[in-house]
Amino acid sequence: GLDVTGKRVAVIGTGPSGSQITATIHPLVKDITVFQQRAQYIVPVNDRPVSDEEKKEIYKNYDGIWNTVFTSLFAMGFVESSKSALEATEEERKEVYERVWNTGGGFRFFFETFNDLGTNLEANETAAAFVRAKIAEIVKDPKTASLLQPQGPYGGRPLCTQGYYEAFNEPNVSLVDIATNPIAKITPQGLELKDGQAYEFDIIVYATGFDGVDGAYHNIDITGRNGAKLTDAWKAGANALYGVSVAEFPNFFTITGPGGPFANMLPSIELQGDFISKLIEETRKRGDETVEANANAQAKWAETVQAISKQTVFDKVKSWIQNDNVEGKKKYSAFFLAGLRNYQSKLAEEASAEYPSFVFAH
Repeated sequence: GLDVTGKRVAVIGTGPSGSQITATIHPLVKDITVFQQRAQYIVPVNDRPVSDEEKKEIYKNYDGIWNTVFTSLFAMGFVESSKSALEATEEERKEVYERVWNTGGGFRFFFETFNDLGTNLEANETAAAFVRAKIAEIVKDPKTASLLQPQGPYGGRPLCTQGYYEAFNEPNVSLVDIATNPIAKITPQGLELKDGQAYEFDIIVYATGFDGVDGAYHNIDITGRNGAKLTDAWKAGANALYGVSVAEFPNFFTITGPGGPFANMLPSIELQGDFISKLIEETRKRGDETVEANANAQAKWAETVQAISKQTVFDKVKSWIQNDNVEGKKKYSAFFLAGLRNYQSKLAEEASAEYPSFVFAH
């Protein structure tokens, strides 16, 4: 790997990668400068070694743990809260947020605390205010703390990193706001801001995000029936029926494709892999050679995905989940945001009705 010891490092970006890199390498480098476009809500991850006793307990209860995963809404390994943040008193909310903050985990903080952080802006603000207060409490320099405090809803992509805010109390860590003074150019020595201020670095880390969910597909020349190109089919917004199949692209299956569930990836992949396997079996059983999404069914599913998204806080936050973090892309939800449990029910309904949303052909 890259040896950063004693180096002058720039980190451009404060999302999952940027925050984790900053928190991890700052004790090793000579100095590190974080260039922030947008402040993030970040809760502790609280990683720790797992003892042999804990491992034995986990192995012993694997079936029960897996059952909790598949019976919970988002399959994160815990049972989501059934209580609204607005039903709780201020003291109760603080106790719940403090407890889960100390437990650690971004999705746990978002879903295990209260049941409406993702759907109610007033409820969401109670969590956002708690995190902002934590930042002010942790970061000693008021100006830096203020820059690190996000505005707007908490969510988008619930982040968790260990020691990120604490890092800004160290003398070798500094923060630069590029929302008001953007980076103008990269230079042989480092980089230069719009106002002409120049910085010299040995290493620049580009933690500037990624083109999530459908981005990788655009790097492959995927061709369907009559020369149809997947990139063209997805120009107005990528979508696949149940996140697995696209009309005019027979026998082409996407795992965790656009329109799939927003949930723990591994259980999602297991469900989709099982569904695709049974779909292939059904094709063979019928004596057919191809299967693909019915175009009308795919369009209806895409409408459902977008309609659900509009009811959530995710729709109000700029992130890769809404595909509005890449210049030139149309904003649309990449995920079915009603949870894995509801998604699983949709797949079961489709299978029990003998796949009416798909087209089978010789």
